[in-house]
Amino acid sequence: MDVKIIEPPKALLSALSQLYDLEQKMLKRDDLAPMHRNIGKMKDAFEELGYRIEDPQGQSYNETRVDLEASIAGSSTDDLVVTEVIKPIIRYVMRDSGGEYTKVIQRGVVVVETRIKN
Repeated sequence: MDVKIIEPPKALLSALSQLYDLEQKMLKRDDLAPMHRNIGKMKDAFEELGYRIEDPQGQSYNETRVDLEASIAGSSTDDLVVTEVIKPIIRYVMRDSGGEYTKVIQRGVVVVETRIKN
């Protein structure tokens, strides 16, 4: 699929990143749980426009990932996992009869460290 994607305005990427931050803060507070539904509706509305926010928290990381910019915490580079998300991954989603295709329009900015094995 060869579709030209217009570069989104920085304000839109900022709003999507702020929506992600707001959701993460709300998840940490029980008294704000009723608002989670509103955040979900906002994310759904952006997805209808073609914008998807992805949370890479807990995902494995290696240097071949092109959707993340990572800072490595600690001295080891073995079996890395995302431990902190500074900015989420934002993708533009395109759909046609052949399926769904995405393009990264904002790389996630994360901190990674060696996975703790129990």
